[in-house]
Amino acid sequence: MVANVLIYHCLFKNSPFLFKNMNRLLFLPALMLVLFSSCKKDEDTASIPFPDDNPALKKELQGNWTNYAKVSEFYNLDGEVVQKDSAAVKVLHEFKENTMNISYQEGEQVASLNYSLPDTSASNKDYIVFLKNGQVQDYYQITSFGDSTMVWEMVVDWAGYKDASGNTVTSRKGVYTYSFKRD
Repeated sequence: MVANVLIYHCLFKNSPFLFKNMNRLLFLPALMLVLFSSCKKDEDTASIPFPDDNPALKKELQGNWTNYAKVSEFYNLDGEVVQKDSAAVKVLHEFKENTMNISYQEGEQVASLNYSLPDTSASNKDYIVFLKNGQVQDYYQITSFGDSTMVWEMVVDWAGYKDASGNTVTSRKGVYTYSFKRD
């Protein structure tokens, strides 16, 4: 809106604006060039959008881990657990540099993702952020971390689950907890 008023005054009125003495024939092409030009996206951008500001945690995370348990809890509007599911699983996670490879015990690799450990020291919480094609895919809070065990948690607002009849029910939130042990 402001730009339209400025253009009108510069082109059609004798006004005290900055452009009043500019040749009107040169102003329009220059204006069009500015309006329709864009910045070129850098081709060499890093695939990890966060600086790796937690090198101590990254060093401790390296190696092989097994996700041996998954617990899903769904809450209603009153904050009560209305559905809880748990499963014993055995999914292997290999952390190597900035890559996590996921495979089953039989050796079938199912995914390879880049990850980042952003600096969250101000909140005293650690997070692991997973990326696919340079875009954030998922993130988990690392709620517990030791030499041989680790726990991740993801909270999803308005998460869905299947009830006993097989119907999909939307909960206020779903809390997904993954437990790991070092191999």
